Parts: sequence; C-alpha cells; structure tokens
Amino acid sequence: MDRSFLRALALAVLAVALLAPFAADPKPALACSCVAAPVADDLSFTDTVFAGRVLHVGKGWKDGYSGPPREVTVAVDHVWRGSVPGRATVVTASGGASCGYESFVVGQRFVVYAQARSGAFETNLCSPTRPYDDASVKLLERVTGPGVVVEPIAATDEIEQEDGFDSRTELVAAFTLLAGIVAVAGIATLWWQRNR
Repeated sequence: MDRSFLRALALAVLAVALLAPFAADPKPALACSCVAAPVADDLSFTDTVFAGRVLHVGKGWKDGYSGPPREVTVAVDHVWRGSVPGRATVVTASGGASCGYESFVVGQRFVVYAQARSGAFETNLCSPTRPYDDASVKLLERVTGPGVVVEPIAATDEIEQEDGFDSRTELVAAFTLLAGIVAVAGIATLWWQRNR
C-alpha cells in the first residue's frame, strides 16, 4: 500500500476517535436541587412509607440525563404509612439530574418514602428513601409508631436485574474505544512499514 494512503487513513481514524464523543446527541444541562437534606422522620412530602427488598430495577438512563421513568419492583415487608400491597412498583425519574433516586440495588432492603400515584409509588432523590438501617427506622417510628408487618410474597419470586446498554453515552464510549484501537493499529502499521 502507498504510504501516503496509510498516513491519511491513520489520520482519519484518529480524527474520528477524537471527535466521536462530540458527535453524540447533546443534551441540555439538568440539575436537581433539594431544599434541605432529607431526614427519616420528615413525612411532610409523602403519603406512604414502607420497607422491602428490591426484586427488579428497570432500565433507565445511567448518564444523568432525563429519560423515561425507571420502575423498581419491591417485595414489601413493613408499612408505616399508607396502604401498600405485598409487591409494589416504585417509579422514579431515570437520572439524578432529574431528581431520580438512582441507588436502588437488587436484593437489598430499602425504606421507601413515596407518593401513591395510579397504582405505583413515586419517589425521588429529595425524599428520605434510603437503604434500610435500624437507626433511620427508629427515628421514623418515633413519628409513626411501629407500623404493620406485611405478609411476605411467595418465595418463588426471582430477583432479576436488567443489563445491557442503557444509554447513548455507553455506545459512544464503545465506538470511541474501537476507533482508538483501529487508530493505534494504523499508526503501528505505518511505523512498522517505515522501519522495514
């Protein structure tokens, strides 16, 4: 192959690798701002408070942008406020920038502070929702009392976690890595041919 062609090819690949992140669909800057840090005994913005084990975390944007709401399935085992079934769907915005609660982990137990909305329970980053811990529950129970233990759902329910690419950013990162590998291979080929 002609050296000038290989040099042009290497420069083109390098240019693509460097410019690919900027070609992604730009999003406007978003931000979430809570008036005050949430505390476990603050029930002023919630009509339901319950605890349970996370069974499923639905897909959502992982790059901080606003997108479709994320649905989380929870096996409820304790209710302090409101009426909550044994299996609840918790809905939250997909990204922290949109005040979405992003810390749900499959298999882990959480205390959820939410608003009942059309058969689901809506929570956000500004609520006191958090992983279950005895100190927070004791603080909550000073306001609500001991609450009600809920009959656990059938043990046959399986925990599931969705995976795969959830956002355009991950795809751009994968493409950029691939373009970088091709660029390095092109430069190595040029160097090898030059030094033969």
